[in-house]
Amino acid sequence: PPSLTASSTGMASDGFHLVLGGESGMPYSIEVSTDLVHWSPLATVTNTTGTMSFVDADAKNGSQRFYRAVQQF
Repeated sequence: PPSLTASSTGMASDGFHLVLGGESGMPYSIEVSTDLVHWSPLATVTNTTGTMSFVDADAKNGSQRFYRAVQQF
């Protein structure tokens, strides 16, 4: 089964940095929530090398944010 790992280098001047590891060649939808109940699409990224980086520039403008990545088929 596909697996996904996540880590963060944290907040920087350009936003929140997220690093995802997963199946190469697969697209992932990055979703964001402020309450873990309501989720909104943030971006779709394709994992071309097994590890992908994403920066949420809007994170520096708000309160707490939660992230999840969903593999697209």
